[in-house]
Amino acid sequence: MRTPLPVLVAALAAIAAGVVMLNVAVPAQPASVVINASALLPGQNMTLHLNYIPMNITVIPSNNTYLGTWVCMYYHGTLIDTAGYPWVDSYSFYVSGTTYTQRFAAAADFKSSNMTIFVTLGGAGYTCPPNVG
Repeated sequence: MRTPLPVLVAALAAIAAGVVMLNVAVPAQPASVVINASALLPGQNMTLHLNYIPMNITVIPSNNTYLGTWVCMYYHGTLIDTAGYPWVDSYSFYVSGTTYTQRFAAAADFKSSNMTIFVTLGGAGYTCPPNVG
């Protein structure tokens, strides 16, 4: 039995390419996550381990009037914010007062679809700890 010519050509093209690029697709999970940190007290934190990359992260900040809510995100890839700036392997933002949604325009070069989000209280000079994931 003969192999059809289009099948043979496609097989040869795949062999000639040599290296196959692997793109990790974001699973069919919610594109958003809501974090309710309203009851968070000084010295407490929350850690979320996700198996998807949320493109919208809404934070309901702590009721603490002296410290804001810090959100530290850890992943293996690049998130591109709505201003077009790329953030490689980590991103953090500060929320104080009212509910806030951080939106991302795109995700690129991801090596896995896992993300860890660490939420704690801190002042203006707070820096995120090394990857807690």
